[in-house]
Amino acid sequence: EIKLGFLIDYSEIINVLIILLLKTFMFFLGTTSPIPAGVFGPFMLMGALLGRTFGEFVRVFFNVTDIGKFAICGAAAVAGMSTRF
Repeated sequence: EIKLGFLIDYSEIINVLIILLLKTFMFFLGTTSPIPAGVFGPFMLMGALLGRTFGEFVRVFFNVTDIGKFAICGAAAVAGMSTRF
């Protein structure tokens, strides 16, 4: 089976981007509310979603099968950025 770039289903990428936008909105809503909320967990999730999105693009263009490593690297990068490791 030959995969052509324009015939690939992009629904996974769109779903991850929608979740990322909604989670970003909920993060801002939670941090500006008067009740205490954590910041580290949402940052890890948003980093994992960004890494997953990048992994999906790499999977489409370079046919990489293991995109979970991109999610882990994205979570670690955003966590390091937020805590200034």
